[in-house]
Amino acid sequence: MNAASMIRPLNAILPDLKGDVTVAELLSRLAWDEVQQASLRQQKRRSIFPMTVEELDLQLKSGRAGVSDHPIPKRMDAVRAGQAVASAFSGGLILLFVDEQRCISLDENITISAETNVMIVRRTMLTG
Repeated sequence: MNAASMIRPLNAILPDLKGDVTVAELLSRLAWDEVQQASLRQQKRRSIFPMTVEELDLQLKSGRAGVSDHPIPKRMDAVRAGQAVASAFSGGLILLFVDEQRCISLDENITISAETNVMIVRRTMLTG
């Protein structure tokens, strides 16, 4: 995947976001949107795992019966996600580029328009 394919138009993610915002507000809104999208994907995947009589008999013989192999996912917290992404940004673990300009601080003001593109780069620590 090349770097250009990771750039996303902001109006496709947050169509109602326009005007001047801080980096902290932008990151919070992006985290909120991602949590909402992940929650929708999670709800679509959630289903009952029916077992045949043979599968139930095999599990009973092994001393274990049920769908415990398919844990119920935890509920996602958008507020904590926003705090985590702000902390990661402050700590230098992620970089934020808005229209190819790197954002430096959470208090920095950004002007959002219909043509604004955003790219978040997660830095990976290498050991060797």
